[in-house]
Amino acid sequence: VATSRRRLAEAARPFAAEGLSVRTEVLVGEPAREVVRLAMVRKADLVVMGSHKVNPARRNRGWGTTSYKVGIFCQCPILLVK
Repeated sequence: VATSRRRLAEAARPFAAEGLSVRTEVLVGEPAREVVRLAMVRKADLVVMGSHKVNPARRNRGWGTTSYKVGIFCQCPILLVK
């Protein structure tokens, strides 16, 4: 967990340096559930997540991803970054 916190802080540093309000959290549990729960608790304006390319020939493979689950259940907007 300490390594995750350090790496996340390093990733957030350039955004904070530009004057953006950045809040980071490291959670343990089922990823989609924890992201949605924290977004609700923090009353998040936006959740930014990494995503991967979905092969159009195999569309059904993307349905069980964390980003798909968060997109379905989260009450605030989601920004997926490739």
